[in-house]
Amino acid sequence: MNRHLQKPFPSTDNHTTQSETSCPDQLQNHLKQETSFQIDRLSLQDVARARFRDLLKDTWPGTDRETARRAAKSLNVHEKTVLNWLACTHSAPFEIVFAIGCFTGVYRVMDVMTRGQGRMQVLNLFAKGVRRVLGK
Repeated sequence: MNRHLQKPFPSTDNHTTQSETSCPDQLQNHLKQETSFQIDRLSLQDVARARFRDLLKDTWPGTDRETARRAAKSLNVHEKTVLNWLACTHSAPFEIVFAIGCFTGVYRVMDVMTRGQGRMQVLNLFAKGVRRVLGK
């Protein structure tokens, strides 16, 4: 059998073909746990903007004007745009966050974004009803 035609999960019934089974069903059967929550978009926006401000200040330390001047030059955006990000009145596009992540390093970005908190602690900042659901 060609390797790209193999099933993602072994079946107990060797006579079952890929077309007879559905991948989502197989994935569901192998699910150990999932996190169930509902995002509060306003809280998420506040947290994301504040953490991005921290990332800008960490990458280009200084006063807001100094940070804006240096970041604008590196990111090829207007200084006023960076000042808006620093004031948490506007959100940066993902491309800018990605560029800073590449420039600064992903481990440093995660340190700034999580502030040393665990995944569930950060998720609780902007999600309602965070809980773990055990699968089959």
